[in-house]
Amino acid sequence: MHAGRMGGIGDMDAMAGMASQTIWAHFLVVALGVWLLTSPFQFALFDPAAAGTVRDITQERGLWEPTLRNALTGWSDVVCAVLLMLFGWLALSPRFSWAQWGTTVVGLWLLFAPLFF
Repeated sequence: MHAGRMGGIGDMDAMAGMASQTIWAHFLVVALGVWLLTSPFQFALFDPAAAGTVRDITQERGLWEPTLRNALTGWSDVVCAVLLMLFGWLALSPRFSWAQWGTTVVGLWLLFAPLFF
């Protein structure tokens, strides 16, 4: 008579089981955030001397100064890294299921940010 309710409980159990199988993805997002946080320093994006090699090409194409572009890219990476780590930790809780969408937005920004800088 109440088969609909019983099916709903089974569905919730199936969703909980699926969430436990994919929990590794949230930890991977946090780990990628840590890697992204260190990358601007590894690639010397905040070092003005490192931008000197592309100065001629920048002037030919009328682009922004390389030191400014490197700094903007570096700060974008740092902010995105912190957001990825935050959203990764929040996504571990079912209360914050929206955090996965935050990770998606940050990922899309990281994909298209080089076109702006």
